[in-house]
Amino acid sequence: MSPPLHPATLTMVATTPPLGLRERKKQRTRQTIVGEATRLFVAQGYQQTTLAQIADAADVSTSTFFNYFATKVDIVFCLLDAAIESAEGRIMGRPEGEPATEAIAAWLTEVLPSVEQPYADAIRRLRTITESTPELRAEERLRLARLEDVLAAGFARDLG
Repeated sequence: MSPPLHPATLTMVATTPPLGLRERKKQRTRQTIVGEATRLFVAQGYQQTTLAQIADAADVSTSTFFNYFATKVDIVFCLLDAAIESAEGRIMGRPEGEPATEAIAAWLTEVLPSVEQPYADAIRRLRTITESTPELRAEERLRLARLEDVLAAGFARDLG
C-alpha cells in the first residue's frame, strides 16, 4: 500500500488539468525522439549517431526535432533535467512547516515515478550511453550537482 499523499500534493493533483490533445501529441513525439535516440546511441555509438538519423528514426523532420532538443546531450539528459525540475518544484515549493526530509520522500515516492515512467526504456539505456563518452560523464556530473543544489537548498531552508 502506498503512503498517503501530502495535502500539498493533493492540491497539485486536483488542480492540474488533464493535458489536451496537442500537449499529449507533443509528449508522445518527445518520448519517441528520446526512445529512438537512446536506441541508436546504444546500437551505433553516441558520437556516430547523427541528429538526422534520430529524426528519421523518430519519423519527424529535422526542424521538428529542434523544436524539442537543441543537442544530442539534451536528449541524453532530458529525464535528469525533468527530475531536477520536479524536485525543485516539490522540495522548494513545499508548504511552510513541512520538513525537507518529508518533501524529499514525497518527491521520491509520489512525483518522480510519474516523471520517469514515460521514459522507462530509455532509462535502462542511459548508463551504457553515459559511460561510453567522457563528455557525457562530465555533463552527468554537472547535472547531478544541480540536483544536489536543490536538495541542499531544501535543507538550508529548514535550517534558516
